[in-house]
Amino acid sequence: MLPNVKVSITEEITRGSLSLNTFIPMVILKTKTGPIGTEVLVKSQSAFANTYGVPDSTTPEAFGLYQYLKNGSAYVVRVAGSSAANGEATIADGDGAGAIDLIDITTNYKTDDLNDKAVHLIYDSTNNKMYLSFTYGSRLIISIKETINYSTAKADEIEETLNKIIDSFNLAQDYITLENKFVDKTEEDDKPASFTDLSATIAGGVSGNTGIEDADVIALAKKYEGSDLGIDALLAPGFESVTVINGLANVAANSSFLAIASISGSSSTVCSTANTITENSSLALYAGQVYFNEDPTIAVPSCIGVLPAYITKDLSSKWLAPAGVTRGTLSDIAGLEPKYTDDDLEALYTNAIPVNGIRKISGRGFIVWGQKTTEQDNSQYQDRINVVRLCKYLTKEIYKISYDYLFEPITGYTYNSWTLRVEAILDEIKSGNGLSEYKVIMDDTLNTEETKRQNKLIGAIRFKPLEAAEYIEIEFVVTDDVEGGNQ
Repeated sequence: MLPNVKVSITEEITRGSLSLNTFIPMVILKTKTGPIGTEVLVKSQSAFANTYGVPDSTTPEAFGLYQYLKNGSAYVVRVAGSSAANGEATIADGDGAGAIDLIDITTNYKTDDLNDKAVHLIYDSTNNKMYLSFTYGSRLIISIKETINYSTAKADEIEETLNKIIDSFNLAQDYITLENKFVDKTEEDDKPASFTDLSATIAGGVSGNTGIEDADVIALAKKYEGSDLGIDALLAPGFESVTVINGLANVAANSSFLAIASISGSSSTVCSTANTITENSSLALYAGQVYFNEDPTIAVPSCIGVLPAYITKDLSSKWLAPAGVTRGTLSDIAGLEPKYTDDDLEALYTNAIPVNGIRKISGRGFIVWGQKTTEQDNSQYQDRINVVRLCKYLTKEIYKISYDYLFEPITGYTYNSWTLRVEAILDEIKSGNGLSEYKVIMDDTLNTEETKRQNKLIGAIRFKPLEAAEYIEIEFVVTDDVEGGNQ
C-alpha cells in the first residue's frame, strides 16, 4: 500500500490559512460561449464576460452567477450538449476556383455567440501597413498591424508578414485561432491581387446549451471529487433532477466541500421531490427561485442566490451558519418565486429531507432562513451546515499537517510536534466560536507496538461544535416588583 495520510471524521454522542480564503464555489452551468469541461477561476464580472459571454435571459443560471461575481469569486465549468460546434471561416483573395486562400479561422470555443462576427485583413497603401482586425460586440477589439510595401513586396515577404500578424493575433485573445494558408512561397509565386479589404464572417457555431444529459453534469462533477483546488462548494444550477442532486452530494461526501442544490416549485412540490433524495450530510438544499435587482424578470435557482451568505473574509466564518440577518441577508435579491409563506417555510424546514428557504422580513429584506443539511436520522451535529463546514475545513487542515510526518520516526517528539500544530488550529477555531472544547491525542496508547510494526502513526481529535441558535424564546413578565420575582 502506498504511504499516505488518512483522515476520517465520525460523530460520537454521549448525551440525550488553505488558510481561509474567500468562499470559492465550483459552478457547473450553461453559458453562451467558453471552453467546455475545463474549470476557470473567475474573479470578476468582466473576466466572466470575456470568457463566457455576457449572460442574459437565455442563460439565467449564468446571469445569477454573474451577479454573485460583483463581490465573489468562483470556479466556472461550462457544460454543453453534443450539439456544440465550432464556427469557421476562410479569408481568401477573390471567389471561386481562382481564389487564393490566405487565413483559416476557427473558433476556439464551441458556440453560436461568435457567429456573424467578421475578421478583416486590410492593406493601407498610404502608410504601407497591413492590418488584421476582429471586433467582438463592444467588449473585444483587436487590431494587429505590420509594415509592408505591398507594391514591391514578393509573395514570400507577404507570407512572412502574415505569419507575424497571425502569431500576434493568436497570442492576444482566446476566442478564435487563425492559421496562415499562404505558406511555402518564393519570390516567383503569385501574390494576392489586392489587400484593399478582405474579410470573412464566422458561421456554423452552436452553443450546445440543449441536449445536455444528467450523465454529462455528473461526469463533470466527478472530475472534482477529492480535488485540491480549494473548493468550498459544488453546484450545478439549473439541473434539478434527483439524479444530478444525488450525484453532486456523493461527490461532496468524498471531498472537502459542500454540495449546494435547489428545487423549484410550490412548498408541497419541493417537499415531495426532496423526499426522494438520499440523506447526505454534505448536501444543502434550498427552495425556489430568486430575482436580482439587475433584472427582476430573470428567474435564477436559489442555490445561486444564497451564495453571498457563504462568502467569508474572516477566519471564524467558515463554521458559522450561512443564514440569518448577520450573514444571510441577500442585498441584491429583488424577489422570490414562489412567495413562500411562514407555514410553507416551516413545512420545508421540518420536512423529512429538510429544505432551506429564503424569507422576506419587512425592513430587513431577503434573508436565508435555514441551515440544515439533508442528514437527519443518525446525526446530532452533522445535520447543520456550520458543523459540516467545520469538519471539512478541519479535514483539509489536518491533511496538510499530517503529510509533513510521513516517513518521520514514531517517537515522543513526533507525537508532541503533531499535537502542538493541531492544537494551534483548534485554538483558533475555538476563539472564532467554532467549537467549545477539544482534545488531541497522539501517544503510545494509540500507537501500540503492533501498529508501529505496521508503520502507522495514529492520532485522534475529539471536539464539541458550538450549536447555532435557531429557536429563541423570550418571556415577558408584567410585575410591580422587578427585583423580587423569579425571572
